[in-house]
Amino acid sequence: MVFINNLFFDFYHHTELMNILFVTDAWDPQINGVVTATKKTIAHLKDHDVHSTVLHPGMFRTIPLPFYPEIRIALFPKKILRKSILDAHPDAIHIVTEGPLGMATRNFCKQKNIPFTTAYHTHFALYLKKRTFLPESFLFPYLRWFHNASTRTIVSTQTLADTLTALGFHHLAIAPLGVDTKLFSCPTPIIPFPHKRPIFVYLGRIATEKNVTDFLNIKLPGTKILIGDGPDRKRLEKKYPNAIFLGYLKGKDIVEVLCKCDVMVMPSQTETFGLVVLEGLACGLPVAAYPVMGPKDILTSGIDGYLDLDLTQATQQCLSLDRSKCRETALRYDWAKATEIFLSQLTIIRK
Repeated sequence: MVFINNLFFDFYHHTELMNILFVTDAWDPQINGVVTATKKTIAHLKDHDVHSTVLHPGMFRTIPLPFYPEIRIALFPKKILRKSILDAHPDAIHIVTEGPLGMATRNFCKQKNIPFTTAYHTHFALYLKKRTFLPESFLFPYLRWFHNASTRTIVSTQTLADTLTALGFHHLAIAPLGVDTKLFSCPTPIIPFPHKRPIFVYLGRIATEKNVTDFLNIKLPGTKILIGDGPDRKRLEKKYPNAIFLGYLKGKDIVEVLCKCDVMVMPSQTETFGLVVLEGLACGLPVAAYPVMGPKDILTSGIDGYLDLDLTQATQQCLSLDRSKCRETALRYDWAKATEIFLSQLTIIRK
């Protein structure tokens, strides 16, 4: 197999029905940004008459990830995965994650001289630093080796592209993510919560790498609400009895809660983008965050949120912001446009 230069992409796309193979170690029942972004991209690919096939852990024998049992990883996937790839007859292969399935696919493609693209969604090096004694630099040789074998590594922001370039990653392409502004939209009037205002909300996994304790520790008036679950939830629920832990919510249930809140607080310092920031903005919530990758690529401090090393100050300042400006920011991130950019970065396989 050889690959077609992307100059031929539009011609190919308009003359044949494409089949894109996505390979991901993150899939249902996980709830996270990688799964959401992949599903949204696949949904919008249908509008381009593009068929998608997904290879995911549910198709293989799996074991729970140590220290994070809700995440299961494929065990010895090589044989089944290779057959699945050949059976799919893909026109393009996109590896979403760097786990066992991503690794097996990368190696198979290299052996067969099949081009593929990868995505850099998660800063695992920072996760590792948060969870172990190992330095951030420990994982970068592996990640660089993994991604530099692809024809392109797709990232969501310029900041991430600049960071990875400085670390020796090659052929990076930027494809921003989006938000469903029809789903994440507040009704009028909004029925308020029976909780003391103002109401501050965190949305995301409740895990060490998300730095949730920074949100729980800051002194604020009113009420703190957390949407999400994870390995740290039970411990934090006991330690912070005054906070309201709602667990995992989906779709309209998330929107209903967000629309009743006053400020979203994003304490994480390990994001590459932060889809939840867009979801909060789409519901008119100003976002308080640290001035780090992800939030600083989306937010304009003083307009739709505040970026500050002092999270308490950032959160309190958000109370004075115009919610309509937050919504305006979210409207600039369209999944349809994001999907078109993603398509343009794929490498087509000629069979």
